[in-house]
Amino acid sequence: MTRRSTLALILALLAPSWTACANEDDDYCAMQEHWPRGWIEYEATVYDLVNHRRFEGATCDGAYYPPVPPLRADPELRCAARVHAADMARRDYFSHSNPEGEGFVDRVFQTDYMGTPTGENIAYGLAPPEVVMAALMDSPGHCRNIMSSRHTAIGVGFFGQRDYWAQVMGRD
Repeated sequence: MTRRSTLALILALLAPSWTACANEDDDYCAMQEHWPRGWIEYEATVYDLVNHRRFEGATCDGAYYPPVPPLRADPELRCAARVHAADMARRDYFSHSNPEGEGFVDRVFQTDYMGTPTGENIAYGLAPPEVVMAALMDSPGHCRNIMSSRHTAIGVGFFGQRDYWAQVMGRD
C-alpha cells in the first residue's frame, strides 16, 4: 500500500460529519445551523489538507517536523472555530482574543468538548483552502501548530464574508 493510499484510508476512517452541528440546542453553537454548503466544503478541504501535511511531515522555519498522526474532526471544536471566524468578520477585528479578551480556551469551554483545548490558528482574507493552507504552512508558528503531536482533534471554521478562518485544536 502506498503512502497516498494509506492516507486516503486513514482520512476515510476519520471522515467527519461536516453537516452535523455541535450543540444544536445550545445558543452558543446555534449560529452554525444554516452554515452555507460552500463554506462547509472549504472547511472539509482544509481538514483534509491539515491531515495530509501531518501525514507527510513538514519543514517549519527551517526545522523538520516528522509525520504525526492525523487529527480527528471534532464538532465541538468546529463550533468554537466557526463562532470565532464569524465574530471576527462581523465585528471587524483579527486576533486570537475577542474585544472582551476571551481566547480560544474560553470559546471551547462554551461547547461540550470533553478534551483539553491546545491551540488555535487564524487567517484572514485568504481563499480557497489551498491558498490559506499554503500561507499557514509558510508561517513558522502556524506550521508548528499544525505539526504538533500534542493535538489529537481539530475543528475548522470558515466565514466566507471577508474570508476569515479559524482552526481550533484539542487533545482528547
